[in-house]
Amino acid sequence: MNEATGGRRRWCRPRRAGVLAVMAGIVMLAAACGGSPSSTSDTGVSGQFQQNLAFAQCMRSHGLPDFPDPNANGQGFGNQEDANQEQSNPHFGTAYSACHHLLPSAPSSHGKVIPSNSQLVQFAQCMRSHGVPNYPDPNPNVSLGAEFALANLRSAGSAALPGRRVMSGTVSRGREAGPHAEALAAAQPRGPRGRGRWVAAGLVVVLAAGAASAWRAGVLSPASSSGARQQGAPAPATAAVTRQDLSATSPVTATLGYADAYTVTGHGGGTLTSLPAAGRVIRQGQVLYKTDNGNPVVLLHGLVPDWRTLDEGVTGADVTQLNHDLVALGDARSAEISALGWNYFSWETQAGVQRLQSALGISSPSGSLPLGQAVFEPEAIRVSHVTGSLGGPASGPVLAATSDRHVVTIPLDASMQSEVKAGDTVTVTLPDGTMTPGAVSAVGTVAATSGSGPDATTTIPVYVTLARPSAAGTLDQAPVTVNITTANAHNALVVPLGALLAQAPSGYDVEVTGPGNTRRYVPVTTGIFDDTDGLVQVSGALTPGQRVVVPSA
Repeated sequence: MNEATGGRRRWCRPRRAGVLAVMAGIVMLAAACGGSPSSTSDTGVSGQFQQNLAFAQCMRSHGLPDFPDPNANGQGFGNQEDANQEQSNPHFGTAYSACHHLLPSAPSSHGKVIPSNSQLVQFAQCMRSHGVPNYPDPNPNVSLGAEFALANLRSAGSAALPGRRVMSGTVSRGREAGPHAEALAAAQPRGPRGRGRWVAAGLVVVLAAGAASAWRAGVLSPASSSGARQQGAPAPATAAVTRQDLSATSPVTATLGYADAYTVTGHGGGTLTSLPAAGRVIRQGQVLYKTDNGNPVVLLHGLVPDWRTLDEGVTGADVTQLNHDLVALGDARSAEISALGWNYFSWETQAGVQRLQSALGISSPSGSLPLGQAVFEPEAIRVSHVTGSLGGPASGPVLAATSDRHVVTIPLDASMQSEVKAGDTVTVTLPDGTMTPGAVSAVGTVAATSGSGPDATTTIPVYVTLARPSAAGTLDQAPVTVNITTANAHNALVVPLGALLAQAPSGYDVEVTGPGNTRRYVPVTTGIFDDTDGLVQVSGALTPGQRVVVPSA
């Protein structure tokens, strides 16, 4: 049934009104999820109505004489003119392209609204929370446009348009979708008496309203198409493209402790009467422990263990190391020892032993070195724990010790063995977060396997020495992280990691800024990644000095 109103015919059929009501509802959903303010002031409604009215008048002046006026509340277009007369009108796409800028707060025709994937996810979540439970998450391969909204509303099914079939549409990859293409897609006739066509037209209006609302709220931000220069808002933050040397590092867990392990064994008789505390460092010429009535046992350096009494006239490797100890301690002179022979216990050696015994507090120095009065170890030792006990025998193991040198031990995955070698520089992160330099001192060759089945791991030991040993303090068996350099690039083209934009199905772009706040996407190929400094090597149509967009701090 038709009714004459001001010389125009209005559609009053319940089925048509139902479609229009659904369209109005979706306009409100899009506005809610786009961040459009829900102001109820007369001034706000009037302003929006006037803008929508201007859009309707523009559409009628561009070949759509029956395009409906907007609702009185300014939300959507609540009545339709004779849809049958317009179902094959070829001017719809051209008219929309010419008039869409008149919609309230619509984005400028100079650019497109191209949201990020996270923004589209937020929009989809909002739509689902506002009564469209099947509204899908975005497809990162699809450009935003009418095609995107129509495809999503089609996927939402009956939840989007109860009792109505949303027109189908296709999304073409490899091209840019714009308002003109959206309008042409929406203008295709569908269904009897053009009802599908008007649903599609309504969805284009819904999309425009939702995009405008989102644009006003800042949910969608302008950006250029890939590879194309376009005027846009100033980049929130940029960084320069540079050329520099770059290193790729791999963090591995390790343990900071003391190097080497020694067992101090007593070879003399008697009873233990004085023992050092754990953690004490004992150096060449100092007392290790005491027996009986305070008889000192001294630490001397050497590889040959104490196995006999040394006195004048004997020769051997144990005498050679004793002579070197006496010279190092200042108890003998190198020239006299050398003239008589380093491996010979001479009168100069005897005199040196007497001076040493006097310094240790022995009241009647004999000049000979009885078995058990000295312990030979390669270096100064740090007592890790005491194995002997006061009152116990002075023979057998007395102390467990390490060197006083810190070392970092890495159980390195065997697959990385070829990536490290002695001399490589590393950085070590200590438990308090400070970083200190170091170098690989040795790479083990014997692998060890722990676990079984799929959980089995095979590792090799890698040892790192610290460039500044004092940085470790007194830490022992402390967990640390070592950053191993696994690759190097000389004079590489470099951008910050945050500048990379992942593309589907693979690859990366960077967004380059230019004069007049223009931006364009440039495809790049990545090289090595420096996770420590947050940089990445790239190759592509970039030159040093250009600025690329990076995340704001």
